[in-house]
Amino acid sequence: AAVAVARLVGLGALLVVAAAVLVRAVRRAGDPRAVVGCAGVVLAATVLLGPVVYPWYAVAPLAVLAAAVAERRVRWWLAVATLVLSGLVLPTGLGVPVLTKLPGAVLMVLLLALVSWWWLRRRPGSAQARSLASAGQPPGPPAPAG
Repeated sequence: AAVAVARLVGLGALLVVAAAVLVRAVRRAGDPRAVVGCAGVVLAATVLLGPVVYPWYAVAPLAVLAAAVAERRVRWWLAVATLVLSGLVLPTGLGVPVLTKLPGAVLMVLLLALVSWWWLRRRPGSAQARSLASAGQPPGPPAPAG
């Protein structure tokens, strides 16, 4: 019941924001950049206040806002954010981190196994350490007591 109420409140807030932005867009109809900016604000409000939010929903408002902003530096940063998000979040809902989870886990296990194998071979009681000692080389630091 709480989820349904939260969705209704979000949709009500979205209606209020959309109506206010529509009035602003009509008042500034002679300025195309302002009208496009209003569209970007409504898109962003739809993403934030809608009943369901997926990460890739953020790409469209950022792109529209980047087209509407007059200040070059802000427009550049919005465009960069749009490009980064479009590369990180795929339309399937799976992003780059999810897709690299299994290969990363396998690589980490292999790395841990390699380091463990190397460490066990270098221990003072190992066969390699005994062969180094017989050749006159020190086996390494002594093992901690305990």
